[in-house]
Amino acid sequence: MYTLRTFLVLGVSAFALAAPPTDEPAECLPPKDKMIELATCCKKLPQLIENEVKSVKECFELVKEKPSKDGPPTPPKPEGFDCMEDCVMSKMGLLDKDKQVDAAKLAAVMKDSYTGDWAPIKEVVMKKCENAAENQKAQCRSGADLIVKCIFRETYMNCPASQWTTSDLCKANKERLEKCPKAMPFCPKGEEKQ
Repeated sequence: MYTLRTFLVLGVSAFALAAPPTDEPAECLPPKDKMIELATCCKKLPQLIENEVKSVKECFELVKEKPSKDGPPTPPKPEGFDCMEDCVMSKMGLLDKDKQVDAAKLAAVMKDSYTGDWAPIKEVVMKKCENAAENQKAQCRSGADLIVKCIFRETYMNCPASQWTTSDLCKANKERLEKCPKAMPFCPKGEEKQ
């Protein structure tokens, strides 16, 4: 069974491997020296991210191109897929026969994943993210990249009070995200725990 953990792993992976949006003002970028602290503002997120990575690992095994050392980083592209997110969603059974994200299957996974304190936010996140790829330029033809990023961002933004760390840094980060609709909560690239 794939869970919220997989979406969060994929969301963080996608954001970590992609170059920041070029149209994003500097004040919308997360502070580089605070990534680990930002990752723990919503306490359960790091645990969820660490627990389930099978699909992501399988897709990374399909990446044949080596990353370029020159220029900005580019997301890895698994062989046979347009993008990493399509690969993972395919492995999860969330793409339909036309290789588009199946909203009903996505909703079912979210229903199973968002339980306990997380249950009240699943409808908010699903409603906001199921059409995230409409009228936006996506790297993946299916729009899976934009949907995954939306799920990750909205899950963080709607973190249950019981899971939220009340600190000035976390409050400021949420305020930054409210002002910057394309920004992500944090980027673990280069900041992972060993």
